Amino acid sequence: MKSSFKKICVSVLFIGTLAFAEELNSAEAGTEVSSEAAPSVSEPEPEPIVYTPPPPPPPPPPPKEVEMPKVSAPKSDFIKVGARVSAGISNFRSHLPITIDNRDMNLKPNLQLGIGVVTELNLIDAFLLVPGLQYSYATQSAKRIELDWRFKNVREAEVSLHSIDIPVLLRFGLPLDLFLEVGPQVGFALSSTTTLLNENDGNANRDESFDTKKLNTVSYGITAGLGYSLGDVLVGVRGHFGLREYAELTNGYPWHVQLGLTYNFFTN
Repeated sequence: MKSSFKKICVSVLFIGTLAFAEELNSAEAGTEVSSEAAPSVSEPEPEPIVYTPPPPPPPPPPPKEVEMPKVSAPKSDFIKVGARVSAGISNFRSHLPITIDNRDMNLKPNLQLGIGVVTELNLIDAFLLVPGLQYSYATQSAKRIELDWRFKNVREAEVSLHSIDIPVLLRFGLPLDLFLEVGPQVGFALSSTTTLLNENDGNANRDESFDTKKLNTVSYGITAGLGYSLGDVLVGVRGHFGLREYAELTNGYPWHVQLGLTYNFFTN
């Protein structure tokens, strides 16, 4: 009886063990089937982090130009007309001596006067064209004094020349309101007179005056000067160097140096 009971218990235990084993195998098989039926989802690999520097700041806007008020330069006058007066000294270069009582006397510089009109033409900015028209009166003189035990003899000679001069100059501006001018000059002789005086001890016993013979009507030369501008008033020094003798057979080439004053009374 006891042996039968033991056999029954062993059988039950064996059967239970087999049943547990089968359940365990079926559970594992179900797990595998479910794992094969549902594919595993892998997590995406993280993208590498690349450092990107921030963009540079935009350039600042250009500064606005400050518009200055436009100031128009004063427009130069195209034409100016003025009056000119001058005074100075003049002579005849290389003039032949004047003979009085068989004695020669050389002419020396003497007074020169002039009056006329002058025009300034503003053609371009670099210079002005300055033509003029001037009446000139020039004198040259010679004097010799002779002394003896009783008397004093004075011999004098004077040559006077009246002419119309036409200079055509180019005037260039310099700093400090100075200007330089240079150009040709043509002269037209009106008349020339030679005066001789012989004085003995204060008594003039001979006074002769005669026209210069073979007077050249046209003369020409070079004129140059330097001056200072005070607006409509100009002050300057001007010199003339003649290139043709004023009369034939005299070898007298006129020259003069004069101080001039110009006042522009008309502008446009």
